[in-house]
Amino acid sequence: MINIIYNNNVEHAPKTGALRPAKRWAAKFKDKGIETIVRPFSLVLNAEFLKRGIDFDHYLVVYDDQQPNKYLTEDLDMSLEDIIGYFRPRKERSIEMKILLERLYAG
Repeated sequence: MINIIYNNNVEHAPKTGALRPAKRWAAKFKDKGIETIVRPFSLVLNAEFLKRGIDFDHYLVVYDDQQPNKYLTEDLDMSLEDIIGYFRPRKERSIEMKILLERLYAG
């Protein structure tokens, strides 16, 4: 499951709060059929972040609890579509790439 963690307690968080962009990201994942959970940063999550090597000085962190090294923060320069693709399973991405290559070489 994809976890979207927002933190309003960092100085560079949006003035309107970090919940709004977190919900926007969650809606994009939901549109693609990917299950997400949105929750605020807490001390319990701090231990999880330390275990995964995630810097908790971000107002938005997205990570996959099934894949330990897959996480993103708000400071990456990626579109929401690219972010969703990053979290799709490798097998699914591989099948999609094969289909695209077949179409390309078919004519």
